[in-house]
Amino acid sequence: MRIGRKLAAILLATAGAAVSLVATGGTAQAAATPNCTTVKSQYVGNGWYLNSPAYNATSGSHFNCYLELGDHNSAVTWLQKTIQYCYDDPEIVVDGVYGTQTRTKVRAVQAKHHVSVTGIYGPITRSAMYWRIYNPTLHRWSEQCYSPV
Repeated sequence: MRIGRKLAAILLATAGAAVSLVATGGTAQAAATPNCTTVKSQYVGNGWYLNSPAYNATSGSHFNCYLELGDHNSAVTWLQKTIQYCYDDPEIVVDGVYGTQTRTKVRAVQAKHHVSVTGIYGPITRSAMYWRIYNPTLHRWSEQCYSPV
Protein backbone atom coordinates (compact mmCIF):
# COMPACT_ATOMS: atom_id res chain seq x y z
CA MET A 1 0.00 0.00 0.00
CA ARG A 2 1.42 3.36 -1.02
CA ILE A 3 0.63 6.60 0.80
CA GLY A 4 1.22 10.10 -0.50
CA ARG A 5 4.07 12.27 0.76
CA LYS A 6 1.71 14.79 2.39
CA LEU A 7 -0.13 12.06 4.28
CA ALA A 8 3.17 10.50 5.34
CA ALA A 9 4.38 13.90 6.61
CA ILE A 10 1.16 14.42 8.58
CA LEU A 11 1.40 10.96 10.11
CA LEU A 12 5.03 11.56 11.07
CA ALA A 13 4.21 14.93 12.65
CA THR A 14 1.31 13.42 14.62
CA ALA A 15 3.48 10.56 15.85
CA GLY A 16 6.18 13.06 16.84
CA ALA A 17 3.70 15.10 18.86
CA ALA A 18 2.47 11.96 20.64
CA VAL A 19 6.03 10.93 21.48
CA SER A 20 6.73 14.46 22.73
CA LEU A 21 3.69 14.35 25.02
CA VAL A 22 4.70 10.97 26.42
CA ALA A 23 8.28 12.16 26.90
CA THR A 24 7.09 15.14 28.97
CA GLY A 25 5.06 12.86 31.21
CA GLY A 26 1.75 13.97 29.73
CA THR A 27 2.01 17.41 31.34
CA ALA A 28 -0.14 19.01 28.64
CA GLN A 29 -2.96 16.60 29.41
CA ALA A 30 -2.50 16.84 33.18
CA ALA A 31 -2.85 20.62 33.05
CA ALA A 32 -6.12 20.32 31.12
CA THR A 33 -7.57 17.46 33.18
CA PRO A 34 -6.49 17.57 36.83
CA ASN A 35 -7.09 14.69 39.20
CA CYS A 36 -9.47 15.19 42.11
CA THR A 37 -7.49 15.42 45.32
CA THR A 38 -10.01 16.47 47.97
CA VAL A 39 -13.70 16.93 48.76
CA LYS A 40 -15.27 20.40 48.67
CA SER A 41 -18.75 21.83 49.23
CA GLN A 42 -20.80 23.65 46.64
CA TYR A 43 -23.98 25.57 47.54
CA VAL A 44 -27.02 24.13 45.76
CA GLY A 45 -29.81 26.22 47.31
CA ASN A 46 -32.15 26.55 50.30
CA GLY A 47 -29.27 26.12 52.76
CA TRP A 48 -28.10 22.83 51.24
CA TYR A 49 -24.59 22.00 50.06
CA LEU A 50 -23.27 19.27 47.79
CA ASN A 51 -19.95 17.68 48.77
CA SER A 52 -18.11 16.10 45.87
CA PRO A 53 -14.60 15.35 44.62
CA ALA A 54 -12.64 18.47 43.66
CA TYR A 55 -9.11 19.77 43.34
CA ASN A 56 -7.47 22.78 44.93
CA ALA A 57 -6.47 25.55 42.61
CA THR A 58 -4.93 28.95 43.20
CA SER A 59 -8.37 30.53 42.75
CA GLY A 60 -10.60 28.33 44.91
CA SER A 61 -11.76 24.78 44.39
CA HIS A 62 -12.81 23.24 41.14
CA PHE A 63 -15.05 20.28 40.51
CA ASN A 64 -14.11 19.52 36.89
CA CYS A 65 -11.56 16.89 37.77
CA TYR A 66 -11.01 13.19 37.26
CA LEU A 67 -10.55 10.03 39.30
CA GLU A 68 -9.26 6.83 37.76
CA LEU A 69 -7.63 3.51 38.46
CA GLY A 70 -4.73 3.93 40.89
CA ASP A 71 -5.89 7.14 42.58
CA HIS A 72 -6.10 7.06 46.37
CA ASN A 73 -7.30 10.00 48.46
CA SER A 74 -10.32 11.48 50.26
CA ALA A 75 -12.03 12.24 46.93
CA VAL A 76 -12.08 8.51 46.13
CA THR A 77 -13.42 7.75 49.62
CA TRP A 78 -16.26 10.25 49.13
CA LEU A 79 -17.09 8.81 45.70
CA GLN A 80 -17.22 5.31 47.20
CA LYS A 81 -19.45 6.47 50.09
CA THR A 82 -21.77 8.16 47.60
CA ILE A 83 -22.08 5.03 45.49
CA GLN A 84 -22.67 3.00 48.65
CA TYR A 85 -25.47 5.26 49.90
CA CYS A 86 -27.09 6.74 46.80
CA TYR A 87 -26.93 3.59 44.71
CA ASP A 88 -27.71 1.21 47.59
CA ASP A 89 -24.50 -0.73 47.04
CA PRO A 90 -23.30 -2.16 50.37
CA GLU A 91 -20.75 -4.35 48.57
CA ILE A 92 -18.47 -1.48 47.55
CA VAL A 93 -15.37 -1.30 49.71
CA VAL A 94 -14.87 2.22 51.08
CA ASP A 95 -11.09 2.36 51.39
CA GLY A 96 -10.09 5.47 49.43
CA VAL A 97 -8.42 3.42 46.69
CA TYR A 98 -9.73 3.63 43.13
CA GLY A 99 -9.22 -0.02 42.29
CA THR A 100 -10.91 -2.35 39.85
CA GLN A 101 -14.01 -2.68 42.03
CA THR A 102 -14.52 1.11 42.18
CA ARG A 103 -13.98 1.34 38.42
CA THR A 104 -16.63 -1.37 37.91
CA LYS A 105 -19.08 0.48 40.19
CA VAL A 106 -18.43 3.78 38.36
CA ARG A 107 -19.12 2.01 35.06
CA ALA A 108 -22.45 0.78 36.45
CA VAL A 109 -23.36 4.34 37.52
CA GLN A 110 -22.38 5.67 34.09
CA ALA A 111 -24.50 3.03 32.35
CA LYS A 112 -27.47 3.79 34.63
CA HIS A 113 -27.31 7.47 33.69
CA HIS A 114 -26.62 6.86 29.99
CA VAL A 115 -23.23 8.58 29.89
CA SER A 116 -20.10 7.24 28.25
CA VAL A 117 -19.08 4.08 30.12
CA THR A 118 -15.35 4.58 30.68
CA GLY A 119 -14.92 3.72 34.35
CA ILE A 120 -13.26 7.11 34.83
CA TYR A 121 -15.02 9.60 37.12
CA GLY A 122 -15.13 13.06 35.57
CA PRO A 123 -17.32 16.15 35.13
CA ILE A 124 -19.96 14.40 33.04
CA THR A 125 -20.26 11.53 35.52
CA ARG A 126 -20.40 14.04 38.40
CA SER A 127 -23.27 15.92 36.77
CA ALA A 128 -25.20 12.73 36.05
CA MET A 129 -24.75 11.09 39.47
CA TYR A 130 -26.99 11.29 42.51
CA TRP A 131 -25.46 12.81 45.65
CA ARG A 132 -26.48 13.36 49.27
CA ILE A 133 -26.63 16.99 50.26
CA TYR A 134 -25.93 18.57 53.65
CA ASN A 135 -27.57 21.43 55.52
CA PRO A 136 -25.20 22.91 58.12
CA THR A 137 -27.98 24.95 59.76
CA LEU A 138 -30.04 21.81 60.37
CA HIS A 139 -26.91 19.71 61.02
CA ARG A 140 -28.19 16.90 58.87
CA TRP A 141 -27.71 15.02 55.62
CA SER A 142 -30.56 14.53 53.18
CA GLU A 143 -32.17 11.12 53.27
CA GLN A 144 -32.63 11.16 49.52
CA CYS A 145 -29.98 11.69 46.88
CA TYR A 146 -30.21 14.39 44.25
CA SER A 147 -28.63 15.21 40.92
CA PRO A 148 -26.62 18.47 40.85
CA VAL A 149 -28.09 19.42 37.47
